[in-house]
Amino acid sequence: MTIRWRCYTEPWWQTQPERWHEWVAAAELPLFCDTLWLDAVVRHYRPRLRLWVAFDGAEPLGALPLEAVRWHGFSAWRWLGAALHPDHLDLVAPLAHQDRLWHSFLSDVVAHADVTLLFWEGVRSTSALLALPWPKTLVLWDRPPRRCPYIPLAGIPDIDALARNWRPKLRKELAYWHRRIARDTPNATLRAVPADAIGDTLKQLAQWSTRQHGAASAWNDPRFVAFHHDLSHSLHASAQLGLYTFGEPGTPWAIAYGFHDQGTYRYYQPAFDTAFARFSPSKMLIAALLETGIAKGWREFDFLLGDEPYKFEWGPRVREEADWRVAKGWLGRVLVTWLTGWSR
Repeated sequence: MTIRWRCYTEPWWQTQPERWHEWVAAAELPLFCDTLWLDAVVRHYRPRLRLWVAFDGAEPLGALPLEAVRWHGFSAWRWLGAALHPDHLDLVAPLAHQDRLWHSFLSDVVAHADVTLLFWEGVRSTSALLALPWPKTLVLWDRPPRRCPYIPLAGIPDIDALARNWRPKLRKELAYWHRRIARDTPNATLRAVPADAIGDTLKQLAQWSTRQHGAASAWNDPRFVAFHHDLSHSLHASAQLGLYTFGEPGTPWAIAYGFHDQGTYRYYQPAFDTAFARFSPSKMLIAALLETGIAKGWREFDFLLGDEPYKFEWGPRVREEADWRVAKGWLGRVLVTWLTGWSR
């Protein structure tokens, strides 16, 4: 196999959509790496695309969708759409090719390109990368792995069986709220949002999120809002949108914005109305999603990246993901250590 890399500044995946889907599935990558997500990134963020595609002769082998950015005045590459906080990322290629393609990309592309840093956040693992023979001009910096909690649902017969893994305090609390809701508001339940209500539901979610998180909420960014309004309709058309409300008809107490992805529900953005905080709507929302997932045969409930304490009340398992920087030359090393405080 002779690997040659070509750089595209246009979305090459649009010319090879079936092959791209095959690569994503073969590498068990999330929809953050697939065409619907990447197309929406290109439409709304207009990045300086640097899509690197590996070929063996005329045969494509895999790709890295990157964008060129300026970081403190220096050139850098990062994952396409990194500002949207995707995770579970990796080279888009069959697993059998990944180690060889990574080595080739670092040795044949990064080592010779006009770039000082390569950013990679939310990567599934660095163990294989660390084991590769590295070009002398490049150094990999990584931070301690971050945790990604998830709950396996395959083979779970019912919600009672799953609840044995929950913390006792959570089980008692949910039992109390189930009884109270059944008594006071028996129509409160989980509902999938229909197509004609997607826009209003996301608008409500954005309002609750900004109310709870203030300036830190990503929903304050008009591009972020437009991106998700566009993406959500595309995902609904492909049966991948997981937008749910919990509450009474016409009066949601909580909203879950997530994605159905190869049998996994990815819990991307929840929010709740503080006016109904007395019903613990965020916990009732998760419990209802888990019960629905068991009934519908979901393989997994993925909390995505982050070790917020509430996630661990549900007895999840944990994956680890890493953030790393590839620094080129002495200047790259100085930038990483001085401006980020990272160490090798």
